[in-house]
Amino acid sequence: MTRAKRSLSQNFLVDHNIRRKIVAELDADPSDGVLEVGPGHGELSDLLAGEVASLVLVEKDDRLASDLRDRFRGRDDVRVVHADALEVDLAGLLPADRPGKLISNLPYGITTPLIFRFLSMSPLPARMVLLVQKEVAARIAAGEGNKVYGALSVGVQARA
Repeated sequence: MTRAKRSLSQNFLVDHNIRRKIVAELDADPSDGVLEVGPGHGELSDLLAGEVASLVLVEKDDRLASDLRDRFRGRDDVRVVHADALEVDLAGLLPADRPGKLISNLPYGITTPLIFRFLSMSPLPARMVLLVQKEVAARIAAGEGNKVYGALSVGVQARA
């Protein structure tokens, strides 16, 4: 198994129960187009492939993108995009006929820029399920007057 690259802030989900819970929160149905950012080894992708109409995996890491292509070779419903999620047109990767859904176990070092990137997608995904650090979740949920309240709090709460 490929080891996490610290330079890319990678972290991999090893607990199968947590993986299932995250995917269940997406509430995906067979007609959905789903975008997964930073799929890593495909921990969430494995649970989504075959369960949704289309699954697009955006992976920056050369090794992991190659591994994912091999893993899902021959599947018409899964597409691996080897790109930086901070630079690629994310909305353009989802089907145009209806808002898709987005799922990600976010790389910790770029969590905030990615969330702002997701919030700027047009159209916005119908649903986003993001695994973030506890501290980031506190910033997202913070109310006015809280010491961690800021742009991230306002941005997410305005679109929730």
